[in-house]
Amino acid sequence: MSDSKTLADRVVWLFIGPKGVRLPWSILLAFMAFVAAQVLSFVVLHAAGVSLSDTREATTSLSTIKNTSLVLACVIAATLFMAVIEKRPLDDYYLVGARPVLRALQGAGVGLALISLLVGGEVALGVMRFDGFATRGEAALLSGTLWAGGFVLVGLIEEMMTRGYLLARLARSLGFRWGAIITTVFFSALHLPNPGESVIGIAAVVLSGLVFCFAIWKTGSIWWGFGWHAAWDWGETYLYGAPDSGLPANGSLMIMRAHSPDWLSGGATGPEGSVLCFIALGLAALTVHYLLPKRADLSGSRGATQA
Repeated sequence: MSDSKTLADRVVWLFIGPKGVRLPWSILLAFMAFVAAQVLSFVVLHAAGVSLSDTREATTSLSTIKNTSLVLACVIAATLFMAVIEKRPLDDYYLVGARPVLRALQGAGVGLALISLLVGGEVALGVMRFDGFATRGEAALLSGTLWAGGFVLVGLIEEMMTRGYLLARLARSLGFRWGAIITTVFFSALHLPNPGESVIGIAAVVLSGLVFCFAIWKTGSIWWGFGWHAAWDWGETYLYGAPDSGLPANGSLMIMRAHSPDWLSGGATGPEGSVLCFIALGLAALTVHYLLPKRADLSGSRGATQA
């Protein structure tokens, strides 16, 4: 009896730590919950007669909204599932925080200002040229609204997927610093398949991921980074009509043309592929450091012993 009890204790120890499910299994559970939510959503949509082939069209504001709505629902479902399993509030996953609406608006303001500064710098240096307007009037207003909705969804997905539960769980076991490094690598890897992506563009993605993690460390939530992320992408794609991480713009307001050299203009990658983007990201980091208030409880930044 004692031998069987010892074996059972060892099996339990393998899966359960002092504070709950151990790190590898919790991440696996979150991934399985995400996949299960996707499978269930596909089955429901198919039963309802919705064709999934519609989501494979060219990247437009409507296709972005359709694609991201489904993925976001699955991310939310997986996050809620883990909150129930771990018996933790969503605030532990950086999803609440103090004054989330204000933080999101602050981030959006900085993101839009910095993408405007970056594009303006490229125009001043002659490596980016304004070639007129792609849309006008009501069509421009509608397109801008749809792209705003699409990038709100994109920002929520990327922040929740990479810097929500995953970052919080890694930080709980490995410390915030290692959590930030690992999630930034994951965040950057998501951009590798983009057509037109470049080495400079990926380096910019890495730096932006670290800036977002810095904002979470300061404020305790994803909302500043979410606002920055959504507004930057909206400004880049819709407002200025430039490629976003190698993805071409459709239905933009302006038409901006990049000229050689690519390392300065960004080329097919877009403004993020320019070395000037590093200046913009440096300014973003300075904004986080000097303008965002530090949360009272920074315990999430310290290392932990749970495996």
